[in-house]
Amino acid sequence: MSRSGSSDPNPSELIPTLTGPETWVSWNSCIYCALEARDPKLYRVLVGRYSKPAPVVTAPATPTSLAVIAHPDPTLIEEWDNYSQMLMHLISTTTDENLKCLFEIAENSADVYQRFKLAFFYHDNYARIKRFADFVRLH
Repeated sequence: MSRSGSSDPNPSELIPTLTGPETWVSWNSCIYCALEARDPKLYRVLVGRYSKPAPVVTAPATPTSLAVIAHPDPTLIEEWDNYSQMLMHLISTTTDENLKCLFEIAENSADVYQRFKLAFFYHDNYARIKRFADFVRLH
């Protein structure tokens, strides 16, 4: 975590290593803060709220004409790809080696995040509910 001069810290310096369900909440909170402070679009790409621009059918095909497809601006696609690559690097540097198998087959950073969320967020919530139920049974 050493920094040179007065430059802004690298986001990976601010984020703890994700090792499993026990570190999911702190990792997720820190990644949210680091990305929102740097560029709010980054977090939206990560969680899938800003998806990759794709061609859109603006007029369906008819028996006498072909469908009209609007293609997104190539600069928007390039911007999204750059964001996703930056996020993949950040995830890679803040994730324990044993978890990297979860994103080796992922298509993009949002896919990786969803895999982590499915693996850890719901596991963590189940554990909390179980502890609460145990507490209620004891009292």
